[in-house]
Amino acid sequence: MNSFIKNLTFLLVTYKSDHIIHKCIEELPKESKIIIIENSKNSNLAEQFKNNDNLKVILNENMGYGQAINIGLSKIDTNYVFLISPDVLLGSNTLKSIFKAINTLKNNFTVIGPINTEINNNKNSIIEESISSGHAMLINLDNIKSKKLFDENFFLFYDDIDFCIEIKKNNGKIYTVGNCDIKHYGKNSTQYSFKVEVLRNYHYYWSHFYFHKKHNGILLAYINSSKKFFGSLSQYFFALILFKRKKKYMNKYKVLGLVNSMLGKPASLRLEDLI
Repeated sequence: MNSFIKNLTFLLVTYKSDHIIHKCIEELPKESKIIIIENSKNSNLAEQFKNNDNLKVILNENMGYGQAINIGLSKIDTNYVFLISPDVLLGSNTLKSIFKAINTLKNNFTVIGPINTEINNNKNSIIEESISSGHAMLINLDNIKSKKLFDENFFLFYDDIDFCIEIKKNNGKIYTVGNCDIKHYGKNSTQYSFKVEVLRNYHYYWSHFYFHKKHNGILLAYINSSKKFFGSLSQYFFALILFKRKKKYMNKYKVLGLVNSMLGKPASLRLEDLI
């Protein structure tokens, strides 16, 4: 177990995550390396962790989650990397369960995702899956040829699903491991604000179309996105008539996210672009 912990790097992507990142870091083993890719260029975060010998903060131009992960992966020299969101807390038994799974699988895996599901002793807690959640996943770098794993066209959303699909296409194996003590406080990686929620929705809609175009073809992408497009467009006009400013603003950017993706334009919206 100790050799596994020392051969493990935790990789986090942060963006205005000061309110929660310290709780996450405190739960990680002190013997493991930790790399934080800080997408808001918050130099104060680097200053806060300057006395942590095993922790490195890299200030990065914000080009999205996937690009940040790829930068972090290029800096890693351990055999295993654990991708973890700043709003995740690892309990003491999570790494023990993963370590047992690695031994059971004889290292023949690409991804292991820890889950809270309680599985009794009469059943196998290690289950092969098609996808694993991006908020917490262990990647076996020994079984991957390239460290540029994520599609950098995604800014937010669908990137973890896309990553898992590509892993399966290349005959990689993805597992979940139950009985893990892990807590995910969803949507808390970045301090909440209305603008942050608008940004999330824009990129969710952009990524929705791009993902389906990439994996299902452009015709099915249009079919799968049509309900979202007309639904958001109608909500925009209703909000316009009823003077619902925030609802109008939100649906405007949902539509813009889809339209830009349909036109093949990059996911270019950033928080500072919002008025």
